[in-house]
Parts: sequence; structure tokens; C-alpha cells
Amino acid sequence: MAVLKQPQHHHGKHGGRSFYQLIAYLMLTSRLDNYGMLFTSFGGAGIYKSQDYTSTTSQASILRLAGLCTAHCVLLGAAGNTWNDWMDRDIDSKVARTKDRPLASGKISSGEAFTWMAFLYSTSVGMLKAMLGDRNVWPFMVPLTAIILVYPLGKRPIARKLRIYPQYLLGIAVGYPTMYGWAAVYGPCMPISEILHRCVPLWIFLFFWSFYANTSYSYQDVEDDRKMKVNSAYNLAGKRIRALLAILASIALSTIPFVLRPFSSAWLWLSWVGAWVPGIIQQLLSFDPSKPESGGVLHLSTVKLGLWTVFACTLELYLSNRAVI
Repeated sequence: MAVLKQPQHHHGKHGGRSFYQLIAYLMLTSRLDNYGMLFTSFGGAGIYKSQDYTSTTSQASILRLAGLCTAHCVLLGAAGNTWNDWMDRDIDSKVARTKDRPLASGKISSGEAFTWMAFLYSTSVGMLKAMLGDRNVWPFMVPLTAIILVYPLGKRPIARKLRIYPQYLLGIAVGYPTMYGWAAVYGPCMPISEILHRCVPLWIFLFFWSFYANTSYSYQDVEDDRKMKVNSAYNLAGKRIRALLAILASIALSTIPFVLRPFSSAWLWLSWVGAWVPGIIQQLLSFDPSKPESGGVLHLSTVKLGLWTVFACTLELYLSNRAVI
């Protein structure tokens, strides 16, 4: 749900448009004005300082790296949103909630969108280079970039026939930045295979969390999407959408002990379990399948849980020499 208001004066498709209006439209296209972008900030929580692996990285450095990781995730996510809107512009123009998006309504051109996307992408790469130092960023960037490019195709009917839903791709992308944290803290001394092994629990948690949240968010468009045969996970669930959400949430919650096991921290257990379990229960009870708009409320609630978790992990960094950000 956008925070910025659409500029109210339109002069054709592009004529008479001010520079401010262009920037506002580009911001809307990339969702830099959207609370959903805060989702990517949880990727910064992938920066672990493990108790069983030697690291000389200071707490201040970890905070700096977390900030760079968050900036990278937000900028790359914004570039991905721009790409998604360009790919979906014809679909979006026929959906009530998205028909006024700048690309769908013709308020900005494809050239303007691609220029903006290139700027966002290149800036995100720069942030990652600053974060990883001497390490080559492209072994990390290429797979994630490929996922972002393919993501819009997951909504097409052919993907539905293959049982591939866009939430699969989104979940992988949201969890991917956990690898950056390990690579930044431990540097070139840790091979990518070892980084991946250590990130698996948090990655699985983020995969099912984002699957759960995006399914509820997309459910807002269920009526229009079904008419156009847009592929999404709620098509798999049908009338059992609440049951699907409950299953996804349960899997996400069940991974929390594996995420926290390396850390002997009562605070992390209390702050995670004490917030997530009642939070998820409240979300599922308040979700009403007969009111698609309730999916947006659920999604916002999950973002708040994510932000709370980032705060809790940041506080743990100050409470212990074994830290998670």
C-alpha cells in the first residue's frame, strides 16, 4: 500500500509533467514509498557473529555492515519491483488495485523505468562491494539477479502448469541476503559452500515467512487475478486459503529453534518466540477469506514482526559477544 499520494494533475501520458511528478512516479514504481520494502531489511539479520567460528570483526563494524546490507537489499528490491511492474504492466492495468501504477497507466515510459532500474541496480551493487570488501560480489549477485528477472514469469499460466508459484522465487530472494552477512563478517576465508551451510536455518525461516506474507498480500487481488488466470499460491489453496497460511506459518515458526540454537541467549528466545507465536496466531484469527483486503492487514503485521526481530537482534549484539544483527 503506497504511502506517497499519486500526483493529481496529469497532462496526457507525459506532457506537462514536472520533474517532481516524474520522481514521485518512479518512487511509486519501485515501492521506495511502500512499507513492503521494509521486508528486505530483515536480510540484514543474516549477519551472524558466531560463537563457534573465529572472527575479529567488531560490533561497530557489524552494525555498519548491517546498514550496508539493508541499503543494498532495499535498492535491489526497488530495482526488482520496477522490473516486475514493467513485465506486469498489461496485467496491472486490468486489476483494480494496480491499474493506477505509473507503468500500467502510462504515466512513465519504459525508457524512464529502465533508466531508473539501472541506477537502482548499479547503486545496490556498489553497496554490496562496500560491504564485502575484497571479495568478488558477482558469485552472489548473479543468482539473485536471475531470480529477480524470472520472478514475474512465475505469475503466468505456464508456471501454474509446472506447479511453480511466484512465492517460491520470492522466498528464495528474500532469504538470499543472509549469505552476505557471513561473507562480510568472515571475509574470503570462508568458502561459499560453508556460508550456505550456516545460513540454511535462517534462509528456510525467511522463505516460509515471505511465502506466508506474500500469499496473504496477493490475496487482495484474488477476484481480478482469477478472472485473468494469474498464477499465485492462493490458487493452489482455493477455499482453504486460511489452512495454507496456517501451514506456512507453522513451518516458519518450527524453524526458529534451529535459527537460535547456536546462541545461548535467553533474550533471543524470549524476543523471537514471545513475539512470533502470539503474533502469528492473532494474524490467522483476524484474517477473513471473505474480505480479501484483510490480506494486506496481515502482511503489514508480518512486517512489524520482522522489524521487531531486527531490533531484538541488534540489542543482542550489545548484550553479548555472540551476536546476531
